[in-house]
Amino acid sequence: MLDYALRGTAVNRIVNTEFTPIWDAAAVVQPIAKDAARAVILVYVAWAARRLRAAEDRWTEVRRLGPGLLAVLGAVLIERNLWLLVIPLGQMLVALGRWARAEPGGGGRDLAVTAAVLATGGALHLVYAAQIGWSNAEAWAILGDPRTAASHLDEGLIPIGCVERLASAPEGTRLFTLRMWASYAIWRLPQARVFYDGRNLEYGLDIHEAGARVWAGAPGAAEILDATGTNRVIARPGWNELPGVQGGPWRALAVGPRCAVFGRVKARLGP
Repeated sequence: MLDYALRGTAVNRIVNTEFTPIWDAAAVVQPIAKDAARAVILVYVAWAARRLRAAEDRWTEVRRLGPGLLAVLGAVLIERNLWLLVIPLGQMLVALGRWARAEPGGGGRDLAVTAAVLATGGALHLVYAAQIGWSNAEAWAILGDPRTAASHLDEGLIPIGCVERLASAPEGTRLFTLRMWASYAIWRLPQARVFYDGRNLEYGLDIHEAGARVWAGAPGAAEILDATGTNRVIARPGWNELPGVQGGPWRALAVGPRCAVFGRVKARLGP
């Protein structure tokens, strides 16, 4: 994991916005979430340094703080790891509770600390909900909707219907789709060869650039599809009208929510 994060981060940041570091602007999370993450990191680092300086057995203290420090490292390097900050935040809250109980009149102090934590959490919850236009009522409505239990995937974000249209595709079908959709296609279409699951750093930048060119229908896209022997494409409706593939053999075979299946159609001979 450290090798993936440290050695591979330089490449991954070019091809995957989830690898945006903590010091850059938010890319895949709300800005308020990233600001809160920065605050947790600053407070935790200062708190951990104070704990280490005051500890009689610093090695034992390092082992106690280790999970939180690793979580901070992960969050600093990769934006998608911000959820790891629940570890250092939990450590600080537990320490705060122990301090409250250890002080004279600890019962009342403990209650005050609990109330302060709950109030702060509630305020942050309301601010965050306001930032993203979300409400508790909306969340409960979604949970109570029978469609939520029937399908936990959003067809507006994942091309479920388009992938299902290819369920009977023959072995060796060569499929191109958006890199972010590819992992779902690989899972649902084990018989297909998918270009390409780009979550791993083993793929060179030329592969990522080729994928971006085809998805955008840019000049050279048709040549890439021909060279790779691609015979099916899952892309946005109207993809076959983009400049790089317009007038080629690609025809829409099926259309789903925000996606379409395109296939090669051989040119007709004669009138």
